Amino acid sequence: MGEPQRSLITTGVLSTQQLTSATNYLKQLFASLVALTQINSGDLSGAIEQIRQSAQDTSAKGIEIKRQDKLVNYFFSVTADTSTPSAPDSRTKIILTPEEVAIFVQVCSYLCQQHQELIRRAVSLMEQLAGEGSDPWQATLLDSYSKGLEGYYSHANSQKIKQLGAKLLLDLLFYSSAYGQERLWRRCIEPLNN
Repeated sequence: MGEPQRSLITTGVLSTQQLTSATNYLKQLFASLVALTQINSGDLSGAIEQIRQSAQDTSAKGIEIKRQDKLVNYFFSVTADTSTPSAPDSRTKIILTPEEVAIFVQVCSYLCQQHQELIRRAVSLMEQLAGEGSDPWQATLLDSYSKGLEGYYSHANSQKIKQLGAKLLLDLLFYSSAYGQERLWRRCIEPLNN
């Protein structure tokens, strides 16, 4: 994964539209990851440290070292901003910089890989129960996941949260693969039409 890391940090020219799209998508993805895995600030700090230690690009190390103390809180504050229905303007004000997008991509893909087994189990359970004609959201794992998402999207109805949750679970599965970081980065710089 060394090559994607170098290109992440050195690619500094992203349009405002790309940054806005990447920010919004990464907020959703991280909220989904937290809802499924119950990641806390200690887990996130450990992941950031692992990425910093394994970074081969010295500019990546520099960015992460300078920001590490604030980065854990920043991840959760940016994501929590998604659920603030009373302050819609604040949701649009937080736009990540290219360096922050790169860090979010590295951390999210790392955490997806660390929790790959849980992500696979959730996706398999969802597909199996849906194939049987059962409501997958009645399963304990998926019910807990959807309730976690409701904490971030309290302004949305339950059905929309479950649809978004199912899509994000599949995305998490893709990003948990060996090339997950590169896939997530491409998704951020070449936003798909949603």
